[in-house]
Amino acid sequence: MVNLDDFSQNESDNGDKLLEKLTRLKVDFFSEFHKQIDANRSYYNLDFDDSVIPEGWRDRLPPVIPPTARRAVDEAADHILYIPRIKVPTRPTTSKFITEEQLADTKRKFINAWWSQVTQRYNPIGDGRKSLIREGRICIKQTLRWNIIPDRDKMTARKYKSALDKLGRYEFLWDLELLDNKAVFEDPSNHRDPGYVFIEYEIVKEEAARLFPEGRGRWTDLDDYEKVIYTEYWSRPEFNSDGTWEPGDYIQWINKERVNQEENPYPYVPVVIEDAGFGDRLLRIEAARPLGVEGEVDHHDGVLLDDADEEDD
Repeated sequence: MVNLDDFSQNESDNGDKLLEKLTRLKVDFFSEFHKQIDANRSYYNLDFDDSVIPEGWRDRLPPVIPPTARRAVDEAADHILYIPRIKVPTRPTTSKFITEEQLADTKRKFINAWWSQVTQRYNPIGDGRKSLIREGRICIKQTLRWNIIPDRDKMTARKYKSALDKLGRYEFLWDLELLDNKAVFEDPSNHRDPGYVFIEYEIVKEEAARLFPEGRGRWTDLDDYEKVIYTEYWSRPEFNSDGTWEPGDYIQWINKERVNQEENPYPYVPVVIEDAGFGDRLLRIEAARPLGVEGEVDHHDGVLLDDADEEDD
């Protein structure tokens, strides 16, 4: 398996300033956060007996690990509503009140329909509830499905207008992806409206070749099922006082080799990062610890060590 931490700045950034920036983010801001995630995942998976049983006692003292840590997360997650309850207030008006009521109801139905599609197709909040509690945040990437949007340059004005009228009638326009918290490296100064976000995770070379059929990097010589590192970078556009704006960047790498670079088509970074609301998040990068997990592990640590001391006596 490829270890993302094995890529040092000098050996693999290829002189790319953005990749050097990503390396600094990993080392200076996110290393402790990732350690917390790994620890919390081991607690949740009840896979921490080696950390509480002395090495000499592991063969003679089989651990008894109650599922308290897992239940602390699961029971809290079960109380999180993953289909939002939509309310659209009626705006104050000097005209007919019934008209504003109808408008509010129309908006509510539209938002409900949108969330119904999101839940049926992707269910990001439902699938991310446990990570939200266990790791202190949730990260979701929301992008348009550009492949179903008509190309104005390839059709007549009449056909283009007809295609726009039908757009969204048969296909949902949005693609939502729940991201692993360890795969996201955001601007540490503002996670809710970040100036930039890096996303990095492993894929197999076969998928990389499918995404970038014209790729020419060294990774193309690998076996189809070898792991490669996929990295992408989004930056926020710059808005000017006259109403104009300079688009941000969207860049992709495979094994630290650039395979695509274009403008960010959105007026924002299309990655939503939200805190769980439990605990503190200093500098926007420290994970909130789920209530109950750490305390239970410390308690069992003491019980097991006491039992080992008594048996030794």
